[in-house]
Amino acid sequence: MSNNQNRSSSILKALEYASKIHKHQKRSFSNEPYINHPIRVANNPEVLNYKWEGVSVAFLHDCIEDGEYPEEVDKYIKENFSAKIYETVKLLTHNRLEKSYEEYITTILNSGNEIAIAVKYADSLDNSIPTSSMDEKWIERCKKYKKNSELYLDCLKETKEVNALLKRNQTYD
Repeated sequence: MSNNQNRSSSILKALEYASKIHKHQKRSFSNEPYINHPIRVANNPEVLNYKWEGVSVAFLHDCIEDGEYPEEVDKYIKENFSAKIYETVKLLTHNRLEKSYEEYITTILNSGNEIAIAVKYADSLDNSIPTSSMDEKWIERCKKYKKNSELYLDCLKETKEVNALLKRNQTYD
């Protein structure tokens, strides 16, 4: 199988698996099918910059956290996707028993993982869009997501610059 077929296969497999995991889930504030959220995240231009890996991660980013059987979902992703995709999805999975939301965000921001930061940016941006059916509590959450999305975008730009410098310095060694 060629690299292009592997890449296309990864995207399709990720979308099919995310669709299976989120099959009966609805967005809590809009009642739309949940799968629409990862599809919008995957179509964000910052995510698309990371081509098939970014798109695959975007489709899978909520699967472990929101799946009915997280251990099985984790195992499936580990066994069926590249180590890079798996590690990025794991980084984006918030285990509320292990880390506060602030610790979770800090871990992503300090990771140096451009794909994780880009997907989290797109995720927060998508979550920041209010709908007419939201109450005041949800609207406040949207404002927090919007603020966080700006933080992720700034961090992504800085991380790209640092990673480019590191890569350039490695070529001189």
